[in-house]
Amino acid sequence: MYRHGQKENVYDPSKESSIDQSRDALFAVIDEKKKVSGKNMSYGTLDRTTGLTTVSRHRGTHFRVMGHMVKGSMTLYLEEAAWLINMNTLSISEAGLEDYFSLMFSKSDNWITFEKYQVYTYLRRLGYIVRRSSAAMTITSTTPDLVPSFWNRHCNWFIQTIVHFVKRILIYCFGTRSIVCDNQFSTYQSVYSTLKIIPSSSTWYKPFSNQKETKSSFDWDIYRPNPHWKKRDPGVPDFRIVVTSSRDAIPSLAKYQQIFGDLEQIPRNPTSFNQIRYTNSSNLSFLLAVVDDTGAVSFLRICGDGVIDMTRSRDKR
Repeated sequence: MYRHGQKENVYDPSKESSIDQSRDALFAVIDEKKKVSGKNMSYGTLDRTTGLTTVSRHRGTHFRVMGHMVKGSMTLYLEEAAWLINMNTLSISEAGLEDYFSLMFSKSDNWITFEKYQVYTYLRRLGYIVRRSSAAMTITSTTPDLVPSFWNRHCNWFIQTIVHFVKRILIYCFGTRSIVCDNQFSTYQSVYSTLKIIPSSSTWYKPFSNQKETKSSFDWDIYRPNPHWKKRDPGVPDFRIVVTSSRDAIPSLAKYQQIFGDLEQIPRNPTSFNQIRYTNSSNLSFLLAVVDDTGAVSFLRICGDGVIDMTRSRDKR
């Protein structure tokens, strides 16, 4: 006899049969395949070398937001074909959904991964238009590294030695002085603007600007559901997503510098995010999608520069 009455969720042998019936009903619903008319079924062929699926006959409205043309044929990436197969709207000769999973999770095309596919399917179920990021095409590649000659190396060493020697003489003769003088500035912003001693055309300083970087920092371009959206003119994405695993370390500072540097060079949709309090409306933002081992997806909004100088509000008071 329970002291405070019957407790909930206590195992009752008499209810075991009803639990089995509920479990069987759940499995029956999961195993049930969506019935699609033959008129709406699409057919294709998988190229296991490239991971691309060539669609010989495409039907339905899915291809309005999926696929791309290659030599006049509709072509699908691995994640797109796997999604349509799972929806039972695409039939592949001599290949099934297990073959696509094997290719995707073994990184056969050197891009798609388990985490990226989980984010793709999650957003597609919500109705979003998901495309592989095209930012790499718009980011200007930097100058490639050149191997300096023997003469150039010695000239650079000689010039650096002379510059260092002159600096030592000037410091010895004239000494050093404070960059910020007393009672000259009244706000932190004016002080920080004076201390900006690293010249750079970008607000996100990149000390390794001579590196050749053509890989996009982003994984997915996301568009809100729009019946007038067109693949040939997609426009600026509403969101840009970087995918990572919960087992991986958080992105390094150098990675964030690369991401925000890329954001400055590509078009952005000003209405994608709501303005955060005490930040400028033109701040840079992107979404970080974190995927755990169970396939659950969490989204984090990462904001860049845009914090307003708090001393202004204090001065007004």
